[in-house]
Amino acid sequence: MTAFFENVHLGAYRRSPVLSNDLCETCGKKPKFVEKNGSKHPYCSRTCARSGPGPGPRSCLLRGCRDTGRAAFADFCSDIHAKEGVRKGQVQGCTVCGIQPRSIGELCINCERTNAGKTSFRELDSNGATFRQVRNLFINEWGSHKKPSVEKIYEVILPLDVQKCHASHR
Repeated sequence: MTAFFENVHLGAYRRSPVLSNDLCETCGKKPKFVEKNGSKHPYCSRTCARSGPGPGPRSCLLRGCRDTGRAAFADFCSDIHAKEGVRKGQVQGCTVCGIQPRSIGELCINCERTNAGKTSFRELDSNGATFRQVRNLFINEWGSHKKPSVEKIYEVILPLDVQKCHASHR
């Protein structure tokens, strides 16, 4: 009976083994910090977070440029290279202005700041697939025999916080 009690007692203090990929990436000794919502950080504590290596510098996204990319220019080195990247088709342009690269959803930083909290409209390209789909759906659902002509279709662009709220309730 004594041996059984010792085994139970010792077993209560055993921890499950920590996998090596769950250890702090800075010190490698303690488990990674886990938030209450379940998101896992690459470090175990504030000390390791401060002393750990930050993300390395990224080069400009424009092909042929070796300068360091900056977050303010959507990982391009300058505003000129950001616009050139969109013009050359290396990155998608903002859905509102079409000049700057997308950085916040489908908008560039400037358009997001300008349109923050506002609902805006955008005319769909008459040669685009979305335009054709909406036009065909509208005409097919039309009740009378005389079909209407569709010349323009506008898309309603909701603010980012409204889009997130809508997506969370889907």
